[in-house]
Amino acid sequence: MKSVATIVVMRHAQAIELRPGGIDLARTLTPRGREDARRMGQWLRLQVPNLARVISSPAVRAAQTVETVLMDWPAPASQTVFEPSMYLAELETLVGLLAGSDAAPCLFVGHNPGLEDLLQWLVSEAEGARPDLGLSPAAITVVKFSLDTDRVAQGSARVDCQMTPDRLARD
Repeated sequence: MKSVATIVVMRHAQAIELRPGGIDLARTLTPRGREDARRMGQWLRLQVPNLARVISSPAVRAAQTVETVLMDWPAPASQTVFEPSMYLAELETLVGLLAGSDAAPCLFVGHNPGLEDLLQWLVSEAEGARPDLGLSPAAITVVKFSLDTDRVAQGSARVDCQMTPDRLARD
């Protein structure tokens, strides 16, 4: 029997600029970033209410995004992992993290360009034009793919829904 996995790909929310001599891992969210993450969390809760896992970069801005996204959920994801390899991860690393996926919906929170590369790799153009897969800060793309094999295949996913903080403000 074929099962379908749901992966929610989210870029961290807007963070403070890196100051000369500053530490990138320690950058925090701006007030706008916190508000965007909160609103996106409310939207996500309606789209994927059964979120089971979170895999996030350990960067402070990513961890704060996760915390803020989940703050209004009555029962947030049961498993949250701050995976060191997610920090500024490249495509191969992200695909490797997906390889262990099961059908339980999972939220990936990380950084560009890796997350955009992952979406480009996952989403097939077979059903017509590929949607815009760019990720602005706090943007979310929900993708679904089949788990009928041992590994995730390039072009095997389809976009279920997408949202950005700016579009959410207009809708």
